[in-house]
Amino acid sequence: MTPIKELESLRGPVIADVAAPLSNDQVLAAPKENRCEVLFSADVPADGNGEIGVSLDIGTDHDVSFTYDAALGRLTLDRGGEDGVRAYDCGKLEKLDLHIYIDRSSLEVFVNDGLATFTSRMYPATAATIKAVAPASGLNGKVRVYALNAMR
Repeated sequence: MTPIKELESLRGPVIADVAAPLSNDQVLAAPKENRCEVLFSADVPADGNGEIGVSLDIGTDHDVSFTYDAALGRLTLDRGGEDGVRAYDCGKLEKLDLHIYIDRSSLEVFVNDGLATFTSRMYPATAATIKAVAPASGLNGKVRVYALNAMR
């Protein structure tokens, strides 16, 4: 499954455009509202060590993260809490492309043009700060973040 093309009509201005290398906990964007579109693309490190992806600091006890663990071949959405982890064993990937929509309290993640889709609720206390999840060696990747306009 991929996002419907019509969602592009909701795009506002680009609020972040970051290119390689990406480091762990690097702030990628800090939208003023919890309403944005994130395009994340990164090469999976050849050594297969560490997780890659994005995390959202939403001002609660636990960040919301979406990661790929190359050693396990697993995609994981982690919202924290007792029932907060969703995972999909997808096998080996060479590249991770994420198309993420954040709309106040909803989160939708589309992976590698239809490989997997995750949808969840989150309960932010503040506007999200979007950060990179990368191994200590860094990550060859790029991120573009658009503000999202409200539907009319």
